[in-house]
Amino acid sequence: KRSQALRENSPVKEAFINEIYIYKTILPIFTQFQRDKGIEDPFNSVPKCYGSHTTEDMEIIVFENLKKNGYVLWNKRKPLTRKHINMVVKEYGKFHAISVAMRDQQPEKFEKLAKRLHDTFKKFVEKGNMETLFGTAIQDVYDALQNDLDDIILSKWKNFRQQINFVFKELMQNVNGLTVVTHGDCWNNNFMFYSDVDNIDLPSEVAILDWQISKLSSPIFDLSYFLFACISKDDIEDLDIVLNEYYQSFSNYLRRLGSDPEVLYPLNKFLSEWKQFSKFGIFMSSLVMKICSVDVDEVPDIVETAEKGQDFSKAFLFTVRDKTNLRNRMRHIVKYAVEIMATATNKTTNEIKSYLTSIFNNENVQDFSIKILGNAEKGDGFIGDIVFAQVTAVTKTGTTREYNLVLKCISGLDDLVVKFVEMTGMQSVFEANVEEIHNLLKNHFEETILSKWITLKRQIHSIFRNVDLNELNVVTHGDCWNNNFMFYYDNKKSDLPVKVNVLDWQMARLSSPVCDLAYFIFACISEEDLNSLNAILELYYKSLGETLRELGSDPEKLYPLNDFLDHWKKYSKFGVVMASLIIKMCFSEKNEIPDMAQTAESGNDISATFSINIKDKTSFINRISYIVKYVVEHDLI
Repeated sequence: KRSQALRENSPVKEAFINEIYIYKTILPIFTQFQRDKGIEDPFNSVPKCYGSHTTEDMEIIVFENLKKNGYVLWNKRKPLTRKHINMVVKEYGKFHAISVAMRDQQPEKFEKLAKRLHDTFKKFVEKGNMETLFGTAIQDVYDALQNDLDDIILSKWKNFRQQINFVFKELMQNVNGLTVVTHGDCWNNNFMFYSDVDNIDLPSEVAILDWQISKLSSPIFDLSYFLFACISKDDIEDLDIVLNEYYQSFSNYLRRLGSDPEVLYPLNKFLSEWKQFSKFGIFMSSLVMKICSVDVDEVPDIVETAEKGQDFSKAFLFTVRDKTNLRNRMRHIVKYAVEIMATATNKTTNEIKSYLTSIFNNENVQDFSIKILGNAEKGDGFIGDIVFAQVTAVTKTGTTREYNLVLKCISGLDDLVVKFVEMTGMQSVFEANVEEIHNLLKNHFEETILSKWITLKRQIHSIFRNVDLNELNVVTHGDCWNNNFMFYYDNKKSDLPVKVNVLDWQMARLSSPVCDLAYFIFACISEEDLNSLNAILELYYKSLGETLRELGSDPEKLYPLNDFLDHWKKYSKFGVVMASLIIKMCFSEKNEIPDMAQTAESGNDISATFSINIKDKTSFINRISYIVKYVVEHDLI
C-alpha cells in the first residue's frame, strides 16, 4: 500500500533498502564463505530472492512463494512448541557464528560489509515516541494481569517503564560486547515452517523472513526478542537449556568455520551478555504480545496513521479485546522479567557452572551438578548478588561429594568508600538524611541539640576524605552494619553468641580503625548499651592491645590508649553519618527499597536507591534519637 506520508514520516525506505542489501550482498557473501570452509549444511534458512527493483517512490523485492513449497506460518496466538524454539535458536546460532568467524579470519572484508548496513531500528526509535509506545504496552500488560499476579510483581513490572529510554537509546546504541549481523525482527510472523510429515508440530525446516531492520549488534537482541515473543510458560522454565541449545549451535558451527569460540565468545561471556542485553526482548514482548492477541479487524493501520499526519507509533496504541490471550502469553514473561531479570545480576545455572569449572579442577572433581537454592533478596543489604547453591560432585576416583556454597557475584563496583561516594552522588543523600532527622526530632529535643546536629550536614564532604594517613591506618572492614555479621550459638535458644563471621568486604580500605568501630557501634547499638560506651571502647582497645602483644608488637608504642581516644573523637562522626542511612534501611520494608541495579540500568544516579521514604517513622525516631543526643552531648560533631 503506497503512502508518501509514511515514507516521509518513517524510515520505511531505508528499511527496504537495508533488506535488499541483505539479500543481494550479505547473504551471498556469507554463503560463499561457508562453501569455502567446506560446510555441507550451511545456513540457508531464508527464502530464495530472485531480485529487486527500486524507484524514487518504491522498492520491490521478489521472493519465491514459500507457501507453494509447503511452508506455513505458526498461529500467532499460540506460543511456539519446543521443537520450533530449538530449531530457530540453532539456526540463529549458525547465522551469528558466520559473522564472528568472518571477522576473525577476514576482518577488513567483514567490517566493510557490515559498515553498509543501516541501523533502521534506530531511525524508527528517533521517529516514534518510544516512551509512549512501550509505556502504554507495559501498562496494558499490567492492567491485564491485575488480580492475577502478586501486587509486588506487578508494581516492579510497571516500574520497567522507567528504563524505556535507557534500553532503546543507550543499551541498544552502545553495545560493548560481541556484535554480529543480526536478523532484527524476530516475532512469530517472521518465521515459516516446513514439515516432512503432515504435522505442523514437527517442523523439519524454517525460513526466516523480513530482514529490514537487520544491523550490526549483539546476538542477544535477536535471541531475547525471539524467545520472549514466542516462548511458552513450560519452556521458559527450561530457559537455561534453551540458551545452551543456542550456544552449542553457535560454538560448534564457529569451530567448523575454523575459529575458536573459547577465545572469541566463551560461554560465560555469552551468559553475562544475556543478562546485560536480554531485557530488550522483554520490552519487545510487551508490544508484540498485543499484536499476537488481536483479530484482523483490530490490526493497526500504519499507513492510515501516517496519512493523518500522526506519529506512526500511534498506530500501535490500540486496545486488545482478547485480554485472556494477552494475559496467558505475558504472565510467565512478566514473572521471569521481575524475578530473574530485574536485577540483571542473578546467575543462571549454566553461568555458575562455567565459573566453578576451574575451581573444581583443583578439587579433583570430574563432573558436577548444581542446584540453585535461592538468592539474597532486595533489602537484605548486599551489594551484588548472593546465590545459595548446592553442588553434587563426582571425583576422578568415582566418589561423590556435596558442597553447600555461597557465591557472591559483583560487577563494576569500586571497593573504596570515598570513590563510591564520589561516583554515586551519595553526599547529597547523607546531607538529606541529616536534615530529615533534624526535622523529625523537632518535637523531641531542644533547639540547642538540633542546631548542633544540623552542623553535621556541612561536614559530610570532609568526613569521607579526612583520614590522616600519617596517623594509624589499618585494613578496615568498611561495611559494618547488622546484615554483615552472622552469629553462631551453641544453644539455639540462647541469646549468647559464641562465634561471629564478618561478611561483605567490598568497602575494605586502608583507614582508621575508628571508622569500622564507630560505624558498627552507631549502626547497631541499643540505647542502654550506648550509655556504657566507654566500657565498650575499653573492651575493643583491650582486644587490640592483647592481640598486638601476641603478634610481638607493643601497643603502647604503636597505638597508645590516648591516641585511640583522640582518634575516636576525630573520626567517629563517620559512623554517625553511616548510621543516619543504615537505620533507615533497618526500618524499611523490602517493597520500600528501590532496586540498585534497576536504577543504574535505567540511567539514573544509583544514589536514588538510598533516598528511602520509610513508613515506620516512629521506630526510626526511637532508634536515631538516642544516637543524636549522645553524639551532641559528647561533642562528637
